[in-house]
Amino acid sequence: MTILRFGIAIVIAWLGYHFGTSITLDNQWPLYDALRNTTSIVFGIMGALLALVYPDAVKNALRGGPAAGANDGGLGRLIVPGAHSALLLIVLVVLAPVISWLATYNPESFPEQVALFRRVSFSLFCVLSYWQVLILLMVLIPFDEMYTKIMQDIARLRLRRDMHRNGRS
Repeated sequence: MTILRFGIAIVIAWLGYHFGTSITLDNQWPLYDALRNTTSIVFGIMGALLALVYPDAVKNALRGGPAAGANDGGLGRLIVPGAHSALLLIVLVVLAPVISWLATYNPESFPEQVALFRRVSFSLFCVLSYWQVLILLMVLIPFDEMYTKIMQDIARLRLRRDMHRNGRS
Protein backbone atom coordinates (compact mmCIF):
# COMPACT_ATOMS: atom_id res chain seq x y z
CA MET A 1 0.00 0.00 0.00
CA THR A 2 2.88 2.35 0.75
CA ILE A 3 4.38 1.74 -2.68
CA LEU A 4 1.02 2.51 -4.28
CA ARG A 5 0.70 5.78 -2.35
CA PHE A 6 4.26 6.72 -3.26
CA GLY A 7 3.54 5.96 -6.92
CA ILE A 8 0.41 8.08 -6.82
CA ALA A 9 2.40 10.92 -5.24
CA ILE A 10 4.98 10.73 -8.03
CA VAL A 11 2.26 10.83 -10.70
CA ILE A 12 0.59 13.77 -8.97
CA ALA A 13 3.93 15.59 -8.69
CA TRP A 14 4.61 15.02 -12.39
CA LEU A 15 1.14 16.27 -13.37
CA GLY A 16 1.58 19.35 -11.17
CA TYR A 17 4.97 19.99 -12.72
CA HIS A 18 3.60 19.53 -16.23
CA PHE A 19 0.56 21.79 -15.80
CA GLY A 20 2.07 24.32 -13.40
CA THR A 21 3.84 26.48 -15.99
CA SER A 22 0.93 28.81 -16.65
CA ILE A 23 -0.12 29.22 -13.01
CA THR A 24 1.64 32.22 -11.55
CA LEU A 25 2.96 32.13 -8.00
CA ASP A 26 0.52 34.91 -7.10
CA ASN A 27 -2.33 32.66 -8.21
CA GLN A 28 -0.87 29.70 -6.33
CA TRP A 29 -0.68 31.54 -3.03
CA PRO A 30 -4.45 31.39 -2.29
CA LEU A 31 -4.31 27.65 -2.92
CA TYR A 32 -1.52 27.23 -0.38
CA ASP A 33 -3.45 29.42 2.05
CA ALA A 34 -6.58 27.30 1.67
CA LEU A 35 -4.53 24.15 2.23
CA ARG A 36 -3.00 25.67 5.36
CA ASN A 37 -6.46 26.59 6.69
CA THR A 38 -7.82 23.11 6.04
CA THR A 39 -4.83 21.54 7.76
CA SER A 40 -5.22 23.86 10.74
CA ILE A 41 -8.87 22.93 11.09
CA VAL A 42 -8.15 19.20 10.97
CA PHE A 43 -5.33 19.60 13.49
CA GLY A 44 -7.55 21.58 15.86
CA ILE A 45 -10.47 19.18 15.61
CA MET A 46 -8.29 16.12 16.14
CA GLY A 47 -6.66 17.74 19.16
CA ALA A 48 -10.02 18.66 20.67
CA LEU A 49 -11.42 15.21 19.97
CA LEU A 50 -8.37 13.61 21.55
CA ALA A 51 -8.83 15.72 24.68
CA LEU A 52 -12.54 14.85 24.86
CA VAL A 53 -12.36 11.12 24.17
CA TYR A 54 -9.14 10.31 26.03
CA PRO A 55 -8.78 13.01 28.72
CA ASP A 56 -6.96 10.72 31.17
CA ALA A 57 -4.50 9.61 28.52
CA VAL A 58 -3.75 13.23 27.61
CA LYS A 59 -3.34 14.26 31.26
CA ASN A 60 -1.07 11.32 32.06
CA ALA A 61 0.99 11.81 28.92
CA LEU A 62 1.52 15.48 29.75
CA ARG A 63 2.58 14.51 33.28
CA GLY A 64 4.99 11.90 31.94
CA GLY A 65 3.00 8.92 33.15
CA PRO A 66 1.48 6.02 31.23
CA ALA A 67 -1.37 6.73 28.88
CA ALA A 68 -4.07 5.13 31.01
CA GLY A 69 -7.26 4.18 29.24
CA ALA A 70 -5.61 4.21 25.83
CA ASN A 71 -4.85 0.53 25.51
CA ASP A 72 -7.69 -0.19 23.06
CA GLY A 73 -5.83 1.15 20.02
CA GLY A 74 -8.30 3.95 19.38
CA LEU A 75 -5.92 6.56 20.66
CA GLY A 76 -3.53 5.95 17.78
CA ARG A 77 -6.34 6.48 15.30
CA LEU A 78 -6.70 10.00 16.67
CA ILE A 79 -3.02 10.80 17.16
CA VAL A 80 -1.76 9.74 13.72
CA PRO A 81 -3.96 12.13 11.67
CA GLY A 82 -3.24 14.90 14.16
CA ALA A 83 0.50 14.29 13.88
CA HIS A 84 0.33 14.25 10.08
CA SER A 85 -1.67 17.49 10.14
CA ALA A 86 0.93 19.05 12.41
CA LEU A 87 3.76 18.02 10.08
CA LEU A 88 1.89 19.29 7.03
CA LEU A 89 1.20 22.56 8.84
CA ILE A 90 4.90 22.95 9.65
CA VAL A 91 5.81 22.38 6.00
CA LEU A 92 3.25 24.96 4.87
CA VAL A 93 4.39 27.53 7.41
CA VAL A 94 8.01 27.09 6.31
CA LEU A 95 7.04 27.30 2.63
CA ALA A 96 5.09 30.55 3.06
CA PRO A 97 8.07 32.93 3.09
CA VAL A 98 9.86 30.94 0.38
CA ILE A 99 6.93 31.16 -2.01
CA SER A 100 6.39 34.82 -1.17
CA TRP A 101 10.02 35.50 -1.97
CA LEU A 102 9.85 33.56 -5.23
CA ALA A 103 6.75 35.51 -6.26
CA THR A 104 8.84 38.70 -6.31
CA TYR A 105 10.88 37.54 -9.31
CA ASN A 106 10.21 39.53 -12.44
CA PRO A 107 9.12 37.10 -15.18
CA GLU A 108 10.77 39.16 -17.91
CA SER A 109 14.24 39.16 -16.37
CA PHE A 110 14.49 35.40 -15.64
CA PRO A 111 11.84 33.65 -17.76
CA GLU A 112 13.34 30.16 -17.49
CA GLN A 113 13.79 30.32 -13.72
CA VAL A 114 10.32 31.76 -13.14
CA ALA A 115 8.72 29.00 -15.20
CA LEU A 116 10.73 26.43 -13.25
CA PHE A 117 9.67 28.01 -9.92
CA ARG A 118 6.03 27.91 -11.02
CA ARG A 119 6.26 24.27 -12.03
CA VAL A 120 8.06 23.15 -8.89
CA SER A 121 5.77 25.17 -6.63
CA PHE A 122 2.60 23.83 -8.24
CA SER A 123 3.97 20.30 -8.19
CA LEU A 124 4.73 20.66 -4.49
CA PHE A 125 1.25 22.05 -3.89
CA CYS A 126 -0.28 19.04 -5.66
CA VAL A 127 1.72 16.59 -3.54
CA LEU A 128 0.84 18.44 -0.32
CA SER A 129 -2.83 18.41 -1.35
CA TYR A 130 -2.61 14.66 -1.89
CA TRP A 131 -1.12 14.34 1.60
CA GLN A 132 -4.05 16.36 2.95
CA VAL A 133 -6.50 14.02 1.21
CA LEU A 134 -4.80 11.05 2.88
CA ILE A 135 -5.04 12.80 6.25
CA LEU A 136 -8.74 13.45 5.71
CA LEU A 137 -9.25 9.78 4.86
CA MET A 138 -7.41 8.84 8.07
CA VAL A 139 -9.94 11.01 9.89
CA LEU A 140 -13.10 10.03 8.02
CA ILE A 141 -12.68 6.25 7.93
CA PRO A 142 -12.63 5.86 11.75
CA PHE A 143 -15.60 8.25 12.00
CA ASP A 144 -17.52 6.15 9.48
CA GLU A 145 -16.68 2.98 11.41
CA MET A 146 -17.76 4.66 14.64
CA TYR A 147 -21.02 5.81 13.04
CA THR A 148 -21.70 2.30 11.70
CA LYS A 149 -21.07 0.76 15.13
CA ILE A 150 -23.34 3.29 16.85
CA MET A 151 -26.13 2.65 14.33
CA GLN A 152 -25.77 -1.13 14.81
CA ASP A 153 -25.94 -0.69 18.59
CA ILE A 154 -29.04 1.46 18.27
CA ALA A 155 -30.69 -1.13 16.01
CA ARG A 156 -29.78 -3.90 18.47
CA LEU A 157 -31.24 -1.93 21.40
CA ARG A 158 -34.45 -1.27 19.44
CA LEU A 159 -34.76 -4.95 18.61
CA ARG A 160 -34.33 -5.90 22.27
CA ARG A 161 -36.83 -3.26 23.36
CA ASP A 162 -39.36 -4.47 20.78
CA MET A 163 -38.85 -8.10 21.83
CA HIS A 164 -39.53 -7.25 25.49
CA ARG A 165 -42.42 -4.96 24.63
CA ASN A 166 -44.34 -7.80 22.94
CA GLY A 167 -44.09 -9.86 26.08
CA ARG A 168 -43.22 -13.49 26.56
CA SER A 169 -44.79 -15.94 24.21
